[in-house]
Amino acid sequence: MTNKNLYSLIPKVDELLADEKIEKLLSSLPRRLVVDTIREELDKVREKIRKNISREELEKYLSSLVEKIINQANKKNSYKLKRVVNATGVVIHTNLYKKLRNREISPIFLIILSAGLGIIIY
Repeated sequence: MTNKNLYSLIPKVDELLADEKIEKLLSSLPRRLVVDTIREELDKVREKIRKNISREELEKYLSSLVEKIINQANKKNSYKLKRVVNATGVVIHTNLYKKLRNREISPIFLIILSAGLGIIIY
């Protein structure tokens, strides 16, 4: 089978969005993130076809495509911003950084602290 015929096996984005598992994913993740993930995974499929994948290998890959999309979308979603406590003021206004420089502290901690606070600890 030629490569052109293999391209016809690639599902459309709308078909994947209509999948029951993807619809469930859309209830918990932004639609744009899911659609972008689908497009990226379909690009990977096209790249495999360009590299002369066999029909059997392609069908095997496509059979797990929905799971790959779900895993990748969840992975991307985990990169979003998370709440943190900004204690910069505590360190600066209590002169904690001056006390820290008088003790033996891990050099890595000092680098992280000074980078985060924008100060140099001697």
